This record gives sequence, C-alpha cells and structure tokens, in this order.
Amino acid sequence: MGKSKLHMHPATHLLMKKSKIIIEDGTLKVGIAYGKYGGSGIDPNRDNCRIHLNNSVLHIYGDVSLYPGCRIIANNAEVIIRNGTRINAPTYIIAEKKIEIGENCLISFNVTIRDNDGHQHGNAESTTEYKVHEVVIKNNSWIGQDVILLKGVTVGNGAVISAGSLIFKDVPDYAMVGNHSIVLKENIRWKE
Repeated sequence: MGKSKLHMHPATHLLMKKSKIIIEDGTLKVGIAYGKYGGSGIDPNRDNCRIHLNNSVLHIYGDVSLYPGCRIIANNAEVIIRNGTRINAPTYIIAEKKIEIGENCLISFNVTIRDNDGHQHGNAESTTEYKVHEVVIKNNSWIGQDVILLKGVTVGNGAVISAGSLIFKDVPDYAMVGNHSIVLKENIRWKE
C-alpha cells in the first residue's frame, strides 16, 4: 500500500462523530485545489469545505480534490470517491446509505447528490415512508453545473449530465442526458 495524505485548508469545518476518513494510496485535498478558473471568485476562508460525518465513513481511493465550498454530509452512511475525481463548489453530497463516485469524474458548480428524500412522504391513504437508495456515479462521468441527482440513480461510465438537469432515472454509459433524465445524445466522448 502506498502513502496516503490529507491536505486540508485550515478553514475546513470537520465534524466527525463515530466516523472516519480512510485514504488509500493517494491524497485527499480539501479546500486547497482550484479548478479551471484558478480559484477566481473563490475565497477558501469564506467558502470553506464542510465534512460532517455521523457514524459514517468517507473512503478515498487515490488522488481526490474537493474544491473550496464543497459539503459532504453523511449519517450512518458510506461515501466513496475514487482516483482523479474533482468536485467543485458548492456541491452537496448528502448520504444516509451509500454514495459512490468513480474514477476521473468531474463534478461542476452547485451540484446536489443525495441518496435520500430528506423527509417522509406518502399519500392520504398510506403511511408515510422515508426512502433511501444508494447513488452510483461510474468512471469518467461529467456532472454539469446546477444538476440535482436523486436517490437510486446510477450514472453510467463516460456519461455527461447537462447543466441544470434534475436526474431521477439511471443514465446509460456514454450518453448525454438533460433534464428529467432524457437522453440527448448517445455514444459520446468528452474531455476537459
């Protein structure tokens, strides 16, 4: 096993209760790396990262960057992020079971990824339920700005989700999807 490191901006708000961060063979950069615009408009002291874990595990494989302003909130859950993935601010990852993000994924500004409803609901004739279903984002996916990814979704390898989309159904491999998970293009390839 190689060396593992955690580089965290001093303004990062880390709250852990019966939880752990595991880094395998790489480096987790929290609030110190910047994306394409080199930190323009971002103040890591003000736009600090927040990692709040309650009885949860944040498992990092390889080199991962959480840009200033990212939020990871996990309660009785596991969040897995794999090598080469970069997550922009102010992305929210909200887990109550499991959220897994593959290798070399790019997650743009103001994305929300959640594996739960956040509340109970039902109709007048039934009891209310609190639904939680894991989310999987496979390798080499690009999640556009202002995307909301809801519980139970699997995003396929190499997929692109267009900016402003609400995603509540699975996304096929190498597809570009828009709002409401509608496939816009198939057999795509993207690069930064």
